[in-house]
Amino acid sequence: MIPLAQWLAERERIAMPPLTGIPAAVGMQDREHAEALEQLKASLLAEYEQRIDNLTRAHACDMEAARKAWCREEAARMTDQLQSAIASLEQSLSDHVAACLSPVLAEAMTARAMRAFADRLRSITGDDTVMGLRIEGPAILLDRIRQALGDRTDAVKFQESDGIDVNAWVNGTLVQSCLKPWADALAEELA
Repeated sequence: MIPLAQWLAERERIAMPPLTGIPAAVGMQDREHAEALEQLKASLLAEYEQRIDNLTRAHACDMEAARKAWCREEAARMTDQLQSAIASLEQSLSDHVAACLSPVLAEAMTARAMRAFADRLRSITGDDTVMGLRIEGPAILLDRIRQALGDRTDAVKFQESDGIDVNAWVNGTLVQSCLKPWADALAEELA
């Protein structure tokens, strides 16, 4: 590629040479000499214009190649920046959605687990109220089990505990809610 300053310097270097070495046509008597002089001038002028035209086209080609190279480089740079911005946006959206959904999902999973736990107790106890049924777990989950069991809680002993799981003892059989693995799985998915 020829920089503009170099192109201009080359143009000046090949500028049309003065025709000083050739005697003026005024002093020539011979018509052939005058015509030869005009042909020489025309030839030199055509050669000069051709060289200028060649340099101009070469410069235009070089500029076009430089423009294309710059466009490729800029496109690659912008693509990298865009991909990085999209990845950052995806992560940010994922984090915000997880933060918004986490309480809802935890609530839904807890409600589902407590319904399943109450159903399991019903299947073990049948329709009758079972004497000696003891249920242990966090207060909020015990309230949900009370609601799920309805009026069958008269003979049930509820006991609060610090763990996340709910345990029930029915006629010597232990029934566990297994909420801890669910909570761990949810925390892992949201992380």
